[in-house]
Amino acid sequence: MQSSTATRIAATGQETKLRDAARVAAELGVALHWAGGGVRDLLLGRERLDLDLVVEGEVDPLVTRLAGLWHGNRVQHARFQTATLRLPDATRVDVSRARRERYSAVAQLPTVEPGSLDEDLRRRDFTVNAMAITLAPEASFGALIDPLGGRADLTAGRLRVHHDRSFQDDPTRILRGVRFEIRLGFHFAAETERLAREAIANGAMAALSSSRFGAEMEQLFGDGGEPGAILARLEDFGLLKELELGGVRWSRPAALSGLVPEPWRSVLLDLACSCGAAAREELARRLALPASERELVTAGPDRVAEAARVLSRADLEPSRAREALVLLGDEELARVAAESQEAGTWIERYVRELRPFRLSIGARDLLAAGVEPGPALGLALRRTRDARLDGRIDARGELRFALQLCRSEGSR
Repeated sequence: MQSSTATRIAATGQETKLRDAARVAAELGVALHWAGGGVRDLLLGRERLDLDLVVEGEVDPLVTRLAGLWHGNRVQHARFQTATLRLPDATRVDVSRARRERYSAVAQLPTVEPGSLDEDLRRRDFTVNAMAITLAPEASFGALIDPLGGRADLTAGRLRVHHDRSFQDDPTRILRGVRFEIRLGFHFAAETERLAREAIANGAMAALSSSRFGAEMEQLFGDGGEPGAILARLEDFGLLKELELGGVRWSRPAALSGLVPEPWRSVLLDLACSCGAAAREELARRLALPASERELVTAGPDRVAEAARVLSRADLEPSRAREALVLLGDEELARVAAESQEAGTWIERYVRELRPFRLSIGARDLLAAGVEPGPALGLALRRTRDARLDGRIDARGELRFALQLCRSEGSR
């Protein structure tokens, strides 16, 4: 197994960094291991590999040496005895001291204490994430450490916790499990699913802080999985009730060239559009959303509805369509486009033509023609742009039209 795993490491682009870390750890006289999701993904043959290193000793000396060797920036988290290195090639390396955790109450952050590698692996969420590969001592480089049967669960595509209080201690593990189901095509083992449902029924998720709940939900929907499948699984677990939502169905945003809606923001808008104003406020509170996303949840549905109403007018001019859409983000535009064929046609035109449109003249041209600085100048440019969009003037007539507007305003 050791030679097999070492061969897998050699086939990745990370062997040099892992060998560097092993050498530094050996010089410091501490044991070092690669653990967690990166090991799981190595055994699955995936290309993107997280580098989570576990040292059986002090973190700071190792991180200091590695930061100098790799010219990386480091951020340390003393409470959890961890550090993060960000390297010039954009690689992120997380380093933590082998530790054990004690949970004093349901859904509370743990008390962290130094521990052994075995204790460190046993504190993890699922067995498939509780494997490690030894890096130092050098004689054991590449040895797979699998105390909980993670390799067999990996082969079976099975997510299994290894003690009955796992979800009571940390209910975010349920959300992570859903993420692994969707991203990796895995499934909860029967007993693990029973424990998850029992924890939810006993209020573990309700006890979770809004900030942790929101962060895990954002990661869940930002991981590239199909939002409809994620929502269906969350509803199956009864987790949408935590947001006072139920029966939500994913409305796939319109796929339009030029629009790049963010998955998490699209889901938030979809959830918000399925409920009333009071429920939107509760949604924003329960997920501890930052200001921009809170505003999307609370005001976005009304902006979408108003834009769709404007775009349904038979006599709509391009300038009015632009005005109705210019303050909307890509998530809102995609949602409007899905409202009707007519709205979709206008959104396509807006993205392709109306949004990027620029006049051939600017403020300098008007100032050079003798227009005094002031509000009239900006107003004239906006009205000239509208006239161009609506086909009332062409590019050659822009300056004359704008100057006439300025003179008209100045004579009042």
